[in-house]
Amino acid sequence: MSKRTSVGGQAVIEGVMMRGSKGVATAVRKSDGEIEIDFKECIPLTKKNKVFSLPIIRGFITLIDSLILGVKTLNYSASFFEEEEDEKPSKIDLWIEDRFKDKTNDIIMGVSLVFSLALSILLFFIIPTFAANGFKKMSIENTIVLNILEGIIRVAIFLIYISYK
Repeated sequence: MSKRTSVGGQAVIEGVMMRGSKGVATAVRKSDGEIEIDFKECIPLTKKNKVFSLPIIRGFITLIDSLILGVKTLNYSASFFEEEEDEKPSKIDLWIEDRFKDKTNDIIMGVSLVFSLALSILLFFIIPTFAANGFKKMSIENTIVLNILEGIIRVAIFLIYISYK
């Protein structure tokens, strides 16, 4: 009888993060070739609170928990490879750093996350839905055809999106 394990992971800069039932381990190869290993005990939010383990809520909470852990782990791995800046910081950089002090990176990442989510919702939900409704006004009443058209629009937007990356 084999023991069942639940392990997942994510690539980080020059390394890997693995999450298991007892915690999170991150291994990063530094620029000198040495491998730095960090282990932290980590209990998922769904195990900390019964409400978070309810169906439907559980998936959303797990997604948010994974995003937070992933960003923290990426920041940890990036800390080994920070480049020296030769250029003078702009006025905006100085204003943001003066305003938010040591939380500057967290604020910038939060704003970029919200902007990215809003852009993805616009590109992959709102635009295809309005475009499909435009076909409805052109006297296409079959809902199956409208759903297929909406799917084709989503795939087209996705292909255009990845072709510019």
